Amino acid sequence: MMDAVLLVNHPAMMTERLAGLTIVQRQLFILARAGFKKVWIAAHRPKDPVFAALRWPEGLEQAWTSETPAPPAAPYLSVSADHLVRSEFLRDTASRPHASSAAYLDEAGRGVVQVVLTADDQAPSFERLAMPEGSCVLLQTQPDRSPVLPWLLQEATKSHDSFMARHFDRRLSLALTRRLLDTRLTPNQMTVFSTLVGLTGALLTAGGRLAMTLGVLLVWAHTVLDGCDGEMARLRHEQSRIGGFLDFWGDNVVHAALFVCLGIGITREGYPSVHLFLGLAAAVGALGAAFVVFRHSASHQARGGPLFNGLEDLASEKASPALRSIARVEDILSRRDFIYLLVFLVLIDYPEVFLWAAGIGTPMFLAALLYLRHSEAEGRNPAVLRRQPS
Repeated sequence: MMDAVLLVNHPAMMTERLAGLTIVQRQLFILARAGFKKVWIAAHRPKDPVFAALRWPEGLEQAWTSETPAPPAAPYLSVSADHLVRSEFLRDTASRPHASSAAYLDEAGRGVVQVVLTADDQAPSFERLAMPEGSCVLLQTQPDRSPVLPWLLQEATKSHDSFMARHFDRRLSLALTRRLLDTRLTPNQMTVFSTLVGLTGALLTAGGRLAMTLGVLLVWAHTVLDGCDGEMARLRHEQSRIGGFLDFWGDNVVHAALFVCLGIGITREGYPSVHLFLGLAAAVGALGAAFVVFRHSASHQARGGPLFNGLEDLASEKASPALRSIARVEDILSRRDFIYLLVFLVLIDYPEVFLWAAGIGTPMFLAALLYLRHSEAEGRNPAVLRRQPS
């Protein structure tokens, strides 16, 4: 990975705040996420003590004009500080071989990214290429009133969002997130708050019919609020392992509490006591599945991957097509769209239908996950591979 140069044409704009970070902070976090280890910043470092106390990307070496006048030796990647650029584009551009120095231009012909291969190359001789659509946005003097914030918010979503999360929940959570970005509220505090909302809702489902209705609505509110913590963390570049731990287990404790309390509430309404056992079975299945997924995802995190990125990768690339198909099905079934079904069934006075489905389906879900993990472990075991027919 070559070094990067951040070309600052408007130094005053660099200290403006945008979505919880100053613009220069955001630029450096983008470059760090793209894989750069050293950035030469074509500007004088502000001497304000407040600026010195800002949070910077770990492991990213900074060289400011006031401290290191000479830019890095070629080859290097030059990035305009008047734009925000997707880190994926920067990573791909820096790693892709170029036959000659190149300049990537936005739709108005402004230079955004330059690949400088040798110190003798001059800008007029650069190959001129167009920036891919959506890969950059021009910064204005008032970022929150320009297209910049909506462009940033596109990075707050997850590629594996479920249908309802993508088309409904995210619309609500993003609207709330954009109002929270410049507050003192941290993503972890948001996680704790959403978990408390969910637990309150779960406990209410153990009451009468009115309390049960209010409870499931609070659990639905928890699913919406739960999107805000991840959105805040991604937009502020505050992702952490403890944050992933709180988010993952907060969700699963809410789900387990919901199953148990729903079983209590339905039994108290005069239904057979089997519903209490169904609730307990669903809770045990949910927590058991969470433990299996957490162990798998934590091992991926140790290798630099995310803490939790869906269940589909439980089946390795070497697994059979059937095993990968099961993993994809389990990935779909693990989404939280079930809360919409529960709200509907409670409103029409049939919550026991949901509990029967959860009490039977969740232990089956756990069994399928254990099968996936066992099959994956066998696939990695050389002794097992030797026993397989050729």
